[in-house]
Amino acid sequence: MKKKMKILPISLAVVVILALLSVGVIFAASSFIKVNQETGAKINVDVAKNKDTLKADKLNSKNAKKEVVLDVKWGDGEDQFKMSKYQEAKDTEISYDSPSIFALDNEGNIYVNDVINNKLKIFQTNGLIRSIVLPKSNIPFVLRDMVVDFDGNIYGLNYLANEVVKINKSDKIEAVFKDSDIRRPETLDILSSGNIMVQDNVDSENATRVRKFDKNGNIISEKKMANIIDMSLYDYENQDGDIISISPISVKIYQIELKNKKDGLSKGTINFSARPVSEDMECNSKLLGVDKPGQVYFWLQDTPPSGKGDELGIENFQKQCKEYISRIDITTNKIDTIKIDTTDRSMANSTANLSNRFVKMDNNGNIYQLMMNEQGYKIIKYSFN
Repeated sequence: MKKKMKILPISLAVVVILALLSVGVIFAASSFIKVNQETGAKINVDVAKNKDTLKADKLNSKNAKKEVVLDVKWGDGEDQFKMSKYQEAKDTEISYDSPSIFALDNEGNIYVNDVINNKLKIFQTNGLIRSIVLPKSNIPFVLRDMVVDFDGNIYGLNYLANEVVKINKSDKIEAVFKDSDIRRPETLDILSSGNIMVQDNVDSENATRVRKFDKNGNIISEKKMANIIDMSLYDYENQDGDIISISPISVKIYQIELKNKKDGLSKGTINFSARPVSEDMECNSKLLGVDKPGQVYFWLQDTPPSGKGDELGIENFQKQCKEYISRIDITTNKIDTIKIDTTDRSMANSTANLSNRFVKMDNNGNIYQLMMNEQGYKIIKYSFN
C-alpha cells in the first residue's frame, strides 16, 4: 500500500507535465499556423504579419515598356468594329453590343468578339488575319469571356445559353463540358499546365463555383465559394503542374503558397496585401493569372471612396484613379509593380466587368489593356522586362 502511495504522486506529476507540454506545443503551433474558415487553407501567421508590402511597392512602381498593338476605329468595314451605345439598347439582358471581350494566343494574335456583326475577328500587328462567322439563333451568341489554348482552340463562355463552347482551327463550333451543368458562366482561364478553369454561379447560397477541367472536359476538382466573381481563392498551376494556392487572410490580404505537384510540400510562401497608397483612397484588386514559371499577377486600382462619385463627377473621379500590375515571385519572395494607364470605360456596358474584361495577361506575363472610347477600340501591351 505504501509503495502505491509513493508511485501515484509521481504518475500524476508526469501526466500534468505532459499535459502542459502538449498545451505549449498547441499554443506555439497556433501562433504559427491557423486555418482559414472559408477555404480551409492553412495560413502561415508569421508571413502574414507584414501587411504594408504592397503599399511600399506601389510607391516605388516602375515604368513599363508600353506599345499599342491594336487600334481599330468604329465602322462597318471588315477590319473595323460596329458599335452602338449601351443606352440605346432595347433589352438590357441581351444588349452586349460593345466588343469588350478579347483573348490572346502564344503567337501574339488578338481575338475580339464583334457582337453586332456576329463575328469573331483575329488581328495581329493592327492587321486583320481572318473573321469567324458566329451562329445566329433565338438565343444571341454572347461570349462573356474567352481564352485560347496552346493548340489554338478558342474557348468562350456563351453566357445566355449557359454553355462553354470551343472553336477549333477549322472554325467548327461545339459545346464542351456538356454534362457539367454550366449556370450563368462568368470567368474562364487557361492554365500553364493546359487545364481549364471555369467559374459559374450555382445558387443564392453558394453563388460562386470554380471547377478545373482537363482538355478532354473531365472535372479535376471543384469548389463552391462565397458570392464573388473571382477565381483568386482557387488553386492555379504552373507549367510543371505545381500548385499555386491563394488564401485570404483578411480583407484584401492574401497568402500565396507554391506546392510541389508530387508530394504537396511547400516550395515557398509570400504575403500579398492589396491596399491603397493613401488612406484617403480605396483599392480594387483582381487576380489576372499565373505565367509559365508560376509568378502570380494582380491588377490593382486605387480610387477615391465610392461615396465621393457624385461629388467629384465621373471625369474627375476617373482622373484620380491609378492602376497597377503587381507580379509576385513566390520562390524569391519578391514583388514587382508597374503602373499602367487609367482604363477608359466610357463606352463600357454589362459585358465589361472590372479587370478580366479590360486587362488580361498572356502566358509569358505580358499585360494587355483595352481602351474603348468614342474614337475607337485600342489595346495597349505592357511588359515588365
